[in-house]
Amino acid sequence: MARYETNARWDDPFEPRQERRVARRFAVPMKIKIAVHDPKQKCRLVCRGNVLNMCRGGVLVRTKHEVTSGMRVSVAISTKLCDDNAHLPRTFVGSAEVMRVAHEYEDISVVALRFGTELSQNMEFAVFTDTLRNQLSTAAGV
Repeated sequence: MARYETNARWDDPFEPRQERRVARRFAVPMKIKIAVHDPKQKCRLVCRGNVLNMCRGGVLVRTKHEVTSGMRVSVAISTKLCDDNAHLPRTFVGSAEVMRVAHEYEDISVVALRFGTELSQNMEFAVFTDTLRNQLSTAAGV
């Protein structure tokens, strides 16, 4: 007779999922640059990604890059959307890890990226995301 693991973690599909994200996401109409190392061509490929939503810890983008989960990429995020960007750099640059990939069309994917410590632990980047979120919610009348 097989024994059941009584301490095993199990997610009940009928129970609401608890939020595991550290920071609140917000929709933002902007583009970022994503750089990927291509081992076949032995070069770095840079492509734009359309941001669907972002937070201090990561971003969800639609891109044409062919990436896989676990891959490391570089991202460049412009601060030009912030009204008060005098105290911010023009662009934040850092690494990110591909957490998941969902193929939307034949050559377009929706990619979840988790920022590396260069961004996730950067106080100026936290100020940027908070300012952008507040600015967008004010514009939307929320």
